[in-house]
Parts: sequence; structure tokens; C-alpha cells
Amino acid sequence: MRVLSYNVKGLQLDRDAIVAVIRSADPDVLLLQEAPRGPWGPRRTRRLARDVGLVAVVAGWRGRGAAIAVRPELAPHVAQARGVVIESRLARFRRGWPTPRGYAVVRLRAPGQEPTTFASVHMSALPAQRARHLPAYRRLVGTGAERLVLGGDLNENPGGPTWVALCPPLRDASPDNTDKTMPARTPRHRLDAFLVGPQIAPGHVAVLGGALVERASDHRPVLMTLTEPPHTSPHP
Repeated sequence: MRVLSYNVKGLQLDRDAIVAVIRSADPDVLLLQEAPRGPWGPRRTRRLARDVGLVAVVAGWRGRGAAIAVRPELAPHVAQARGVVIESRLARFRRGWPTPRGYAVVRLRAPGQEPTTFASVHMSALPAQRARHLPAYRRLVGTGAERLVLGGDLNENPGGPTWVALCPPLRDASPDNTDKTMPARTPRHRLDAFLVGPQIAPGHVAVLGGALVERASDHRPVLMTLTEPPHTSPHP
């Protein structure tokens, strides 16, 4: 299974390039950050998912800018899909105010098999706001870390307070990966990553690059391959 995490900056830079990048990555599960907001945001997110051959199962709104899409054949196995509000405000009403945050979460399972939870997160760029939101993310992790795939824009480099607070029980899916993700043209920071639970077996994890990636958004996407089907329990 291929899982792509991508901060698309509200589709503000080059939507066609974003579509091409996602199609090329060919994900089974797409974790979006900075999906379009506003009254038409969910509709635009669903249209983006359709354009890349996926189905949006969480299209923003209560998850604020976090969204999740899956392949159509996986949609019947979605046991739960929701956006979770961390802050009640819908918008940043004044320049300099913190952006309201939430996250998107989906549980995939087949009958009689263990579910896997996928969460798309976009943490605050402000350290104080990130610290206020940490209890919400720790509650998410506490509901079932064993088979959790948390991907997104952490707005911190490895070793920051958020990484330390969530790992363990989660762990960095690619601890030896030194590739940076932001800014897309000349990346200097590894802000985008996957944190996974102890029963998740990540395979190859890659930060995507190239001319299309540099045009599409201000972040580079991260692609992870899971080495076992997401619905099955690990063998003893």
C-alpha cells in the first residue's frame, strides 16, 4: 500500500502540477494538508480527489485544512472517517492570528481483521500554539497507537517537542532519511513526515522532487510504502 502525505497550500500555486504529482505517486491513501478552506473548500477538495482517481472520505471543514482520500476500491472498507476540531474558530480573521487547526482521521478495515487508522495532521507554525494542541494529538495517539499511521506537516524538524511528545509510542517511519521537504524549491527543513505505531511496518519512504513538485506547492510530498496489507494483523 502506498500512502502520500502532501501539503498543497490551498491549491494556490499550480493545481495542474499538484494533480500531476499525485497521479505520478499513485497513492492508495492520500493525506492532505492545507486543503482548500472556505465555503467551497470541501467541494474543491472532492474535485481534486476525483481528478487524481481517488475518493475524498474527509474533505476538510471540521478537520479544517486536513483531508484524506482513498482509492475507490478501498472506500467500502472505511469504517470511520471524520474531521476533528482542535480550535472552534473557522478562519483566521486578522493577519497575525493563529490559523484554526484540526485533523482528519480514517479507519480502514476488512471484515474480521484489525483496522488501521490513518491521520492527516497540520500542526501550527507557532510553537506556543503547537504546545497547546499537543494534548489533542496525544489523545488521538492514545486511542490506538498500535496500528496508527500519522502523516503530515509537523512544522518542526525531527527532535522538536512534538516529535518527542509523540515518539514513543509512535516512531519516525524513516529515521535515517535526511531529505528535506520545505521550501519545495530549496528545501532546508524536514517538516513533513510519517509517524507510525509499533504494528505498522513501513517500507520505502521517499521525499519526492522534480520540476513539477517545485511548482506545485511550497512543500515537497512524502511517499511511504507499507510492507503489509493495512487491514491485516501482523503474524505472531
